[in-house]
Amino acid sequence: MGKTEGNEKKILFEAPLIKALLHNRKSRSRRVVLPQPKRVQRHIFSNDYSKFTDGGREYKCPYGGPGDLVWVPEPWQVAYGQRGAALIYGIDMTVRHIDPALVPVGISHDVETIKSGNGPWRSPARMPRSCTRLLFSLAGVRVLRVQQLSDEAAVEGGIWKEPGAHPKPWACWYAQPEISSRHGMILPRPGFAKLWNDLYGKPRPVKRNPFTNQKEDCWVSFPWQEEQGTETYENLPHYIIGNPYVWDLELARVKEEAPQFS
Repeated sequence: MGKTEGNEKKILFEAPLIKALLHNRKSRSRRVVLPQPKRVQRHIFSNDYSKFTDGGREYKCPYGGPGDLVWVPEPWQVAYGQRGAALIYGIDMTVRHIDPALVPVGISHDVETIKSGNGPWRSPARMPRSCTRLLFSLAGVRVLRVQQLSDEAAVEGGIWKEPGAHPKPWACWYAQPEISSRHGMILPRPGFAKLWNDLYGKPRPVKRNPFTNQKEDCWVSFPWQEEQGTETYENLPHYIIGNPYVWDLELARVKEEAPQFS
């Protein structure tokens, strides 16, 4: 592709969505644009939707533009087993045997103990880029409101259908079960709306104003539904930004290489 690691960005996902990526059930991700623009004005004579302006402020997608690479870290651990040193992925207990010389000094975990679920697991934040097995090229980047979503795009976003639960293909679409309560939807789009609200619709503490990007201790939520306003939550401002602008990322999986420690 002609890309280097300088064009690569880390992108974090909840564990159920990493599963969807591994099983090729997710090829699209939506991330809230920060700070939130009032109006999106794309560059004239440009097909690069990863950049736009809002008045005098210029925005650029933090994950890159079309053709750039993003990689997904996971819970992981390094251990020793009957076949020697191994790298274990916590999402599905996949074991990959590696050169013992690549194992960090001081590691003495046992593979079977780790796989039994007793851990300990290393945080995804500590996973080296060289150990990832999920690498994607940005096939497309757009800016739109989160409600601008088709049923097809909702499925690409990871909404899943339980096999065999109903004879009709439209009867049982669900948000990810480990994140959302188990409630079937007639169509995928409402399932995505529920998943979005479970991830982004609740107040979360931040250190910057979501509109001005100025330093401010506050709370913010980005619900699916049209809801705007400012409340007080735990003695701090709570900004409610419904139907927010999002970066819409199309993910094309890149053939993985054998993970190695750098």
